[in-house]
Amino acid sequence: MWKKGYLSHDEAVDAMNDGSITKHVEAYYALMEENGNTASEKPTTKENVCTRNQDVDSGKYASHREASVGYIKDTTGLSDAECNEIASQATVWCGSHWEDADTAVLDKFVESDHTFDGTIYRGLHFGESTSGQYDAFMKDVQTGSVISVSQDGRNASWSSDERDAVNFSHRRTKWQDSVILKCVANRTSSPISYLNSVGEREVLSHSKAQWTVLSVEETDKGDGGRHAVITVVERGTYKTDTNGDGVTLMDEKKTTDKIPEDSEYMPMLDRWEESSGDFVIEPPKPKEKPEQ
Repeated sequence: MWKKGYLSHDEAVDAMNDGSITKHVEAYYALMEENGNTASEKPTTKENVCTRNQDVDSGKYASHREASVGYIKDTTGLSDAECNEIASQATVWCGSHWEDADTAVLDKFVESDHTFDGTIYRGLHFGESTSGQYDAFMKDVQTGSVISVSQDGRNASWSSDERDAVNFSHRRTKWQDSVILKCVANRTSSPISYLNSVGEREVLSHSKAQWTVLSVEETDKGDGGRHAVITVVERGTYKTDTNGDGVTLMDEKKTTDKIPEDSEYMPMLDRWEESSGDFVIEPPKPKEKPEQ
């Protein structure tokens, strides 16, 4: 369970020792069933490194712009006009006026491009503990919560390199509260380091994407600061209306993350700035009581 991000290592050991592992296994698979399938329906890639300079220097492309458009064309198969439009909006997104980027265009890119195959991270920083921002955000974050990290309906930036998230979260600033979101099952977010000239291994999420919280680990940083690592998986369904039609990227409740019949577990079984008010958090749904 701890390898799946549902329990900490110590919690998993304790659960094995006290016999409560059966309860945790049942709860995990029930949560994953509610979450929906985390498997990508798009092609996947583990590559997230920018090679534009080398490609231009080698003569493969005449300019960085041409290289960006070529990359988008190769990975999405979209028309030349669409690829040029995405390249333009990606430049805006990766610049200082990222909030002006066209969300519908970036969403089209995420829908058409590869999914990054691997764990991705997002760093959130808050003010001092006395500001109350961290407490407001964490209040409803618990196992089973559904969260959205979209700011005003925009896309969100993640990284395939945990160090980027640590820097963005101000993790090392002991007086400041911080959070790192760790997604261990990425279903749709796309790598865009090739379009990012800063050198970050950036991964872009869809504006409609949501995540289910698996676990929360909080620690005291000293000097009043607190830090939390929130492990999540991407939700199995969401819809976009960027082209005027409701496009479902995953069939609801279609899931492959169930306990296989030959699993060893079978015998046991007879969701303020960048990091506050723009987030939507839904507490876990209460289970319905069976009819008497």
